[in-house]
Amino acid sequence: MASPLPARHNPAGAPIAPFDPNFASGFGGYPPPPSEDRLELRVIWAVLRRHWFLILLCVGVAGAAGWYLTDRMTPVYEAAATLRIAESESAVPGLEVLKDLRGQGSEVNTEVEVLKSRAFADSVVARLGMSLGVVEPRRVPRSRLISSAVIAPTSDTGQIVIESSGNRTTVAGLHGQTVVAKPGDTVQIGSVKLVLARGIASYPRVVLSLSAPTAATRSFVERLRVTRPNRDANIITVRFRHSDPEVAAAVPNELLSVFLSQRVGTRRTGARSTVDFLRAQMDTLGIELRGAEDSLKAFREGSQVVAIETQAQVSVGKLAELKAERDEVASELQALDSVLVRNLAVGADSSGGSAYRRLLAFPTLLRNQTVSVLLASMTTLENQRATLLTRRTMRDPDVITLTGQINGVEGQIRSLVVSYTDGLRAQVAAYDRTLAQSGSQLSAIPAKEVQLARLMRSTTVLGDLSTLLQTRLKEAEIAQAVEDPSAQVVDRAVLPEQPVSPRRAVNLALALLVGLFLSVGAVFARELLDNKVHSREDLQRAAAVPVLGVIPHFQPERATTTGRLRRPSAAQIESQAAGGAVASTSLVAASHPASTVLEAYRALRTSLAFALAERPPKIVVITSPTPGDGKSTSTANLAASLAQQKLKVLVIDADMRRGALHRTLGGVRQPGLSELLTGRAELAAVLQPLSFDGIGRIDLISTGTVPPNPAELLSSHRLTDLLEAVEPLYDTILIDSPPVNNVADALVLAPHADGVLLVARGNKTERGAVKFAMEQLASVRAKVMGTVLNDFDTRRADAYGGYYAGTGYGPVGED
Repeated sequence: MASPLPARHNPAGAPIAPFDPNFASGFGGYPPPPSEDRLELRVIWAVLRRHWFLILLCVGVAGAAGWYLTDRMTPVYEAAATLRIAESESAVPGLEVLKDLRGQGSEVNTEVEVLKSRAFADSVVARLGMSLGVVEPRRVPRSRLISSAVIAPTSDTGQIVIESSGNRTTVAGLHGQTVVAKPGDTVQIGSVKLVLARGIASYPRVVLSLSAPTAATRSFVERLRVTRPNRDANIITVRFRHSDPEVAAAVPNELLSVFLSQRVGTRRTGARSTVDFLRAQMDTLGIELRGAEDSLKAFREGSQVVAIETQAQVSVGKLAELKAERDEVASELQALDSVLVRNLAVGADSSGGSAYRRLLAFPTLLRNQTVSVLLASMTTLENQRATLLTRRTMRDPDVITLTGQINGVEGQIRSLVVSYTDGLRAQVAAYDRTLAQSGSQLSAIPAKEVQLARLMRSTTVLGDLSTLLQTRLKEAEIAQAVEDPSAQVVDRAVLPEQPVSPRRAVNLALALLVGLFLSVGAVFARELLDNKVHSREDLQRAAAVPVLGVIPHFQPERATTTGRLRRPSAAQIESQAAGGAVASTSLVAASHPASTVLEAYRALRTSLAFALAERPPKIVVITSPTPGDGKSTSTANLAASLAQQKLKVLVIDADMRRGALHRTLGGVRQPGLSELLTGRAELAAVLQPLSFDGIGRIDLISTGTVPPNPAELLSSHRLTDLLEAVEPLYDTILIDSPPVNNVADALVLAPHADGVLLVARGNKTERGAVKFAMEQLASVRAKVMGTVLNDFDTRRADAYGGYYAGTGYGPVGED
C-alpha cells in the first residue's frame, strides 16, 4: 500500500494536509465515509431502498401463502356454557372450622376436576356419537348428513362411504357390508345404527370415519377446557372446540346435563338413606309408644285410678313425684349403660354406618336438639363418603377428609353421651340424698300414684318423640323430591357463528410480518455476499486512498478524425466492427459541453492537481483492477478536461494488448508506441496531434502493432528515454495502462510516473479486486494518488445515500 503523502503547499504557500476527508473533491463534493464500527440508519434505509422490489416480492409471496394456507385450514368453532356451584354449609356449626382448613372454594375446584374426568367424557362421547366424524365433504355439519347415530361401545374402526344418486342411497360400511336405503331411513352397518338425513341426497359422496371410543375420548379431553375464571366467584366455564359448530355447542350443554344428573342422583341417594333411617326409627318408636299407652291403660283399669287423690298433701305428691323421677332416671341410666356397652362392643353396622347412630335411637337422647343436629350432620357426611367411594378409594384425600369429619361428629356424640350419663348419675345421687332425708315421707306415698306418674310421663315423652320424627321424615321426603339447588346452569352454550380458528386477519398479518423479516434478511444477506463497488464509501474502504472523482453514467458518441461528433448509425457500427475509420468516443466535453459528466471530470482534474503535496503530477499512469472498468474512457475525458484549460496534454496508450484510445480520440493505431519502443519509428512519426471543437489539442501516441511481449517491451530503456524526451514538452502526460490485476504492464509503468490513478467501475468492480490491485501497486512502491469511481448511476444515487445525484449547476437567464 502506498505510503502517506507528504505535506504540500498551495500557490500562496500555505500548507495543505495530504487528504482531508471533509474536502469537497470530485463530483459534487462528498462527506466522509461512514465508520464501519456503527451501522447508520441512513445506510440501512439505503439498503432497503435498493432492494425494494425484492422486499415487496417476498412480502407479497408470504402474504399470498398465508392467505392460501389459512383458506385451506379447517375452521374451528368454540362454544361455552357456565355453571354456578353453591358450596354447601355444614349443619353443625363446629364443622365450619374443618371447611376453612380445606381451603376456600375447594368444592368448586373439586367439581372442575370432576367435569374433566374421563367418566364424564365417555358418557358425552357415547351420547353424542362423537366417534363418528365427517371426512368428506369438508366443512359440512354432520347433522345435514346424519340425523342421529348410535354406536356400540365395542365398535370397529374404519370408514363408512355413502353415495347418493337420485332417490337411491348406497351405504358401504365396515367389513364390506353394503346397504341400499333412502334419505330418512335407519341403516344398520355393523355395530353402528345411522339415521340418514333428508338433505344427504344433495351430496353425491359422503365419507364418515369411525374411530375407537378411547381415541374419541382422548380427542374430546384435548378439546375440552373447564376453568374457573374468577377465584372469588363460584362459577365454572366449560368450553369446547370442534370443526362442527353444532357439535361445539352440543358438547358443553350435554356435559353439564350429565353432571347435574349425576349430582342430583347422588343427592337423592343421601336423602333416601335418611328417609329409610327415620322410617325405621318411627316403627321402633311406635311400638314403644303403643306399649306405654297399653301399660297406662291397664294400670288405670286394674287399679281403678281416674285422678290423683284430692286429699293427697302437696308435699306427699311432690315426694311421690320425686321418687318416680328418681326411679325413672335410675332406669334410664341403667338402660343407657347397657345400650352404650352393647353398641360399642358390636361396632359399625352392616351398611358401614357408625355404631353411635344406634345410641341416637335412645328416646331420651333424641329429645336433645344438639343430638338431632349431630344425627343429621353424621348422616349427610356418611352419604357423601358413600357417594365418593363409588368412584374413589379410602385413600382419596376427599374421602379421608369426610372420614375425619365423621370421626369428629362421633366424638361429639360420645362426649354428649358421657356427659349425659354423668348427669344421670349425679341426679340419682341427688335424688338418693333427698329421699334418704325424707324416708318417712316417701314411705307414705301411695305406690299407685307413683306408678301412675311414671306411666304418664313415659307416654308423654314417647308421643313427643314420635311427633319430632314425623316432622323430620317429611323434611327428608321433601328434600328427596326437589331438585338440587346447589348447582345451576347460568348460561347454556349457543351455536357459534364465527370460527375462532383460523383467524384470517391475524394469520395474514403474521405472514406479512414473516415475509418482511425474511425479505430483510435476504436483502442483508445479499448485501453481505455482494462484493461489488457501489458507492464512494465502498471504493474508499477497499483502496484506503482518497476518491478523487465520481463519474456518472453516460452514453458514448461516435466521432471521426476531424473531431466532429455525431450519433452512430447501424452501418457505422458494422464498419467499426470491421475495422473502419468510424470510432467510438466518450468525449463528453465535445458532445455535452454543459453536462453533469463533464463537471465530474473537471472536479477530477481539480482533485488531481492537488493530489501531490510538492507539485501537481505531470506523468500519471491510469489503470484499473479488471478489464471494462472504464480506464480508457476516463483517460480520454480527463485529457479533454485538461486541454480545455489550454494545457499541453499527451496521451500515451500503453495498453498494447487491447488499446482503444485511437478509436476514442479519432486517431490511427499505427504507427504507435510499439514501433517507437522497438526502434522502427521516431517520436515525430508516432505523435498524433488531434484537435476538437470546444476542447483544444490533444496529442496521442497510440498502441501501434500488438507485440508478443508487451511487458518486456515496456521494461526497456527506450520507455525512459521517451518519457524524458516528452516531459519538458507537455504540462501533463497521461499513460493508459492495462488492468493491474491481469498483466504486469501497469506495475512496470508505475515507477516511471509521478502517481497512479486507479479507476473502478460502479456496480461491476469487486472490492477484493480493488484491494488486490492496491497490494500489487504497493509491491512496486507505486505512488497511488487516489481512485476514480466510474460509471456511477445517478438514478440510483438515493439508494446509496442520496448525495451523489445532481442535475448540474449552469447559468440562468437574467431578471
